[in-house]
Amino acid sequence: MITVSGHPDLTAPALALLEEELGRRLTTRARMGKAGLVQAGQELPVVFGRAARPAELAPVTVLPSRNGVPEVLEARDRRAAGELPLLSQQARLLEYGPSAPHAC
Repeated sequence: MITVSGHPDLTAPALALLEEELGRRLTTRARMGKAGLVQAGQELPVVFGRAARPAELAPVTVLPSRNGVPEVLEARDRRAAGELPLLSQQARLLEYGPSAPHAC
């Protein structure tokens, strides 16, 4: 299992470079059938999801929930929360608050 976390303030050029390099590394190092875990959010999680699919790595997206009901995400993370499950093999609800970044 590969997990990804990162800074929420990366520039668009930095994200493009990360996606390219991460895709290259995942293609050469990831084994088919392995999974990668990301927390729903913009920037690095989306880059990982986009790079993982061509590398045949199965992304799993964790979405915040409370009492089994998905939490409302900050506006900046909503688009990512829509894209990541489409890129993922699985999407799972996990009890944590999206405003507490270390809770997950």
